[in-house]
Parts: sequence; structure tokens; C-alpha cells
Amino acid sequence: MVANILARVISKSPEQVRVVGVSDMTSRAPLDRDDLELARSGHAAQLTRKLGFWSMLCTVTVIMSSWTSYMGSVIAGLTSGGPTAMLWGYCLVWILTIFSGASMAEMLSIWPTAAGQIHWTNMLAPRGWGPVISFYVGWITITGQVAITAAAAYIIGSNVLGMYILVHPDHVSQPYQVVLGYWGILVIGCIFNIFQSKRLGNLMYFALGLSLSGWLTTLVVQAAKSPTRNSAKYVFTTVVNETGWSSDGVAWILGLLQSAYALTGYDSVAHLAEELEDASRTAPRALVLSILISGLFCIPYLIVTLFFIGDVSVLAASPTGFPFLQIMYDCVKNNAGAIVLAFCTTGMAMTAIPGLIASTSRTIWAFSRDGAVPFHKTFGKVNHRLDVPLNAVILTTVLMMLPAFIYLGNSTAFQAFLSATVICLNGSYAVAILLMLFGGRKRAEEEGSVGRWTLGRWGPLVNVIGGAYNVFISIFLFFPSYQPVDATNMNYAIVIVGLVFICATLYWWLPGGARGVYPIVEVLVADNEQTSEPKIDGAKLDEESRELK
Repeated sequence: MVANILARVISKSPEQVRVVGVSDMTSRAPLDRDDLELARSGHAAQLTRKLGFWSMLCTVTVIMSSWTSYMGSVIAGLTSGGPTAMLWGYCLVWILTIFSGASMAEMLSIWPTAAGQIHWTNMLAPRGWGPVISFYVGWITITGQVAITAAAAYIIGSNVLGMYILVHPDHVSQPYQVVLGYWGILVIGCIFNIFQSKRLGNLMYFALGLSLSGWLTTLVVQAAKSPTRNSAKYVFTTVVNETGWSSDGVAWILGLLQSAYALTGYDSVAHLAEELEDASRTAPRALVLSILISGLFCIPYLIVTLFFIGDVSVLAASPTGFPFLQIMYDCVKNNAGAIVLAFCTTGMAMTAIPGLIASTSRTIWAFSRDGAVPFHKTFGKVNHRLDVPLNAVILTTVLMMLPAFIYLGNSTAFQAFLSATVICLNGSYAVAILLMLFGGRKRAEEEGSVGRWTLGRWGPLVNVIGGAYNVFISIFLFFPSYQPVDATNMNYAIVIVGLVFICATLYWWLPGGARGVYPIVEVLVADNEQTSEPKIDGAKLDEESRELK
């Protein structure tokens, strides 16, 4: 392993090596296991490890927010595939996501770095191809993370406005009112990340408690108070196709978007791994368990909702623009009660925003640390007084606010940008998993890169299933949701992803761009040994590693 690090350093130009002194690290104590594992990935620990297993599990479960995410797009699922696409489609996507997550967890155990799949693709790709492949993976990963948080902020803004309209039915809503709520919650999340990042775990405990109480309360209310009782045949066998596609199968597959969206974002564990204690062991467990928990809570909720949901056309035409609020109002026939119950989903989304900003900012920080974005020296810094990558947090928030201008100009294009969440994130998962499958596993084992959480002999099979699912869903979601296609219902996701690739390509090839710098490898030396020539004490590194074992 040390020989591999030395080879990576020796092959670098001076611009691709950053010497880091011990005083630049958060911990001045002798290197522990986490520090050693991070050093083997080419980086020095600069953030305090303030998260444990349970707080990380709560964080990623809240970030995924599977049942609340689905309730925010329930109408789309009911018109594209219907109840069977919602229920059986979710079960199918959940099972396939477990395979994908298990594949990601194995790589996370080997390389527990904030760059996540960006770093993994660099390590797993054939020699010479790692930098360019991981560079593009990084750009689509960040696009997906920005989109998923923008979607959550948009839903919050829309839901709050819907609650106001329920009480004031004569109010005429304007797009800018949604944007104000959207921006407001992002600013609050940014402030929390800057000044209260050490309390992120505590906030996630509260958020998960809010989610569980809301899950149980709204489930019981629907079952006890809903005026509608649908048949088991409707719930378990009905297929609905109001998309215009002649094939019910195509409509059903397109309905999987809601399930895929509700079950994405589990890579956030990796991006927060440098702040997690015993990351190579606890991070993979948290990743897989968060997917299992999401499905176990969402599936019963979908069954109950489908049994007691009212007329879909009425929900879609609700003046609040918030179908779940209308569902709750139909149950309790009271404005205040409906708002309190609907706030279970909105409040959950609000508390998830700080976690989403934290995860995305760590990705941008790690990618900047590697020299892959403009002004990377600025955005790759850590503010040690606040113990956060301050510049990256601010940049992350600004990037998440920018899609609001797309919404103000063209709501269809904005929805396409949000659908890029699944395309970009699942696409990045697919690249990492397929590289692991086709030669990466063998190369990693030859270099001694074996994690503490491993799939063993089942690894290739799990990679095949997880990789195939991610490729399939990423490609199929470029299809238009409705036929015939016109300017108002076109799927602009291909345009969004194309623009990302164009921007990335320009920055790769332009003078002063990433090609001559990325990826930067950090070399840790004692403060009194810092010179222009980077060094690694390989024997000492291996000795400390053996002592830990």
C-alpha cells in the first residue's frame, strides 16, 4: 500500500503535490487508524471527527427521507404507472438500491474519504484513465447533490405557500413567493452549517424523531379518518397510464423516477466520512442500514396511502398545490389540523436541509482540495476555528439558490433540472460500481486495498445487479414523461447534463484548468521537515498501521 502511495507521489508534477504539516491537521495526536487510512488515500485529516455511528445513521436516513420524499411527488406516481408502479415499483427499486448501496459500502470501507465515488473511480480506473474519469464523475456528482437539495428547498417553499393558501383561499400565488421560501430555508441551513456544525448529529436525532412521530401519526389518521376506502385490487393490481405513451410498460418504468428519487442520496455517508469516527467500519454499516430503514418505513406508508387516498384528479387540482396537505385536510376537515399533520413532511424536509448542505459542501471541498474546480485553493480550505470548509459551504448554498432562476423562467426546465438528481447521482454510482466490477476489484486486491466491510465472493454478483440498475435508471430517465412532446413537457434533463459535461470539458482543457493539476495528492510531514521536496515515511506509516491492527 505504501509503495502505491509513493508511486502516486513520484509520478506527480510539483503542482500536483501539496505538503501538509501536522499543525494543519485538526488532531495533533499521533496518527490513529482514521488518519492512516485517509493518508493512504492521499490526504491529511483536517476536520474533527464529531460523528459516531448512530448520529451518521440518523443523518443519512434523514437526508434520504424516503417516505416524505415520495409524498411530495405522489401525483406523478399515480398518473405514470399508478398504484402498482408506486408500490411494487418502489419495492423493486428498493431491492436494487440495496445491491447498489452494498457495492458502494465496500468501496467506502476501502477509501473512507469525503470525495466518495470521485476518489473511488480514480483508484479503480485502468492506469492513466483515473483522473479524467473521476473528474467527470465529480462534476455530475456535485450537480446531482445540488439538484437534490434544490428539490427539497423547492418542496418546502411550495408547501409553506400551500398552507397559507389553505387558510387564505383567495390568495393568488406567484412563483417568487415559492422562491423566497426556497431561499430562506437554504440560508438558514447555511448559517447552521457555519456556526453549529458540531451539533449536526444532535439536529439529525431530532429530525429522525420528528420523522418517526409524523410517520406514525399521519398513517393512523389516514387509516382512521379518511372518507375513502379503496379495494385491494386497486392497490395491488391497478396500472394507470395518463402519460400519452402507448405502452403501459414505458409509463410504468417512468413512474419509477419517484421511487429512485426517494431512495437516492445514500452516498452522503461517504462525503461526511472524514468527520466520522472509525469510518472504514461504521460508514459502510450506516450506508446499508439507511437504505434498509428507508424501505421498511416507506412500504407500509405507501400501502396505507393507496388504500385511503381520494380522487387523484381532485388532489392534482388542489388550489394549495400540495397534494399531501389536501389528503390530510380530507381526513380531518380542519385547516389547523391539516397544517399540523402536513408539517410532518415539511418539517422533516426543513431539518434535512443542513445535512444536505453539509454533505454537498464536503464534496465540493474535497473536489477543490484535489484541484478540480475553479479557484480550488480558495474552496479547498478549512476554517479551523469553525471546523468547517467555510468557503465551500457558502459556495454550495449559492449554487443551490441559482436553480430558482430557472424556475422563475421555465417551470418545466426546472423540473428537468430536479430530475437530474437521479440521473447524475445514480450515474456516478454506476461508474464506480462498474469500474469495481471490470478490473478494479482485482487491481485493488493486488495493491492490498481491502476494507473492513467486504462482500467477499458475492462482490461481483452484487456489483452486476447494482451497476445494471444504475445504468438502466440513469438512461431511461432521459425519456420525456409525456407524449406528444412539446416545449412545455419536454424532458430537458439531457440539456442540463450536456451543459455540465461541456463546462467540465472546458475547465479540463483550458489553460490553467484541471488537466495539469488534478488530482492533487497531500503528503503529511512533520512541521520542521516541510521543504520543497515532499516526503513520505513509508516504514513509519506501515509500523503504525501494524500497531493499530
